[in-house]
Amino acid sequence: MSPMIAVVDLVHDTAAIPGKGDTLVTFAHTFDLAKYADRVLDFTEWEREYWIIGDKATWNEALQAAEEGKDIKFKVTHDSIEDLEKGIVTELPALTLALPHIPIPRDALLAFSAAFGLIFETGGTNFDDSVALNNRFPDIKPLRIKDAIRAAAKAIKN
Repeated sequence: MSPMIAVVDLVHDTAAIPGKGDTLVTFAHTFDLAKYADRVLDFTEWEREYWIIGDKATWNEALQAAEEGKDIKFKVTHDSIEDLEKGIVTELPALTLALPHIPIPRDALLAFSAAFGLIFETGGTNFDDSVALNNRFPDIKPLRIKDAIRAAAKAIKN
């Protein structure tokens, strides 16, 4: 089963951007999380929580990277704040195909997606860089989201 796709559907050349898509979103790849976790395990004293900033980009920038990787224009919908507040979100083709395999009712899943769309668009995932572990470990170079999306899109294209 493929993973649940949110916002940019690389396989179906479609995107459902929350709001205008110009708000920064923080991304982190699991490989990078593991690198930081490995370093934290060596600490003699631990803080209550740690933050990791892999990279930041807007959803419009992520879409642009996908389009560059596949060398095509995607079908794009921008879900308005008003629709997101009502729990209305554009259903991507990949999600439609995944629904029979997800043990959550369709309406609940779409409402969940709309809630995350609001969080993205209102800056709720644009985390503060100043408290991130990145500052303590500048030698760790996190994966850049646009590079990752571009590479994934190229792989799907071929």
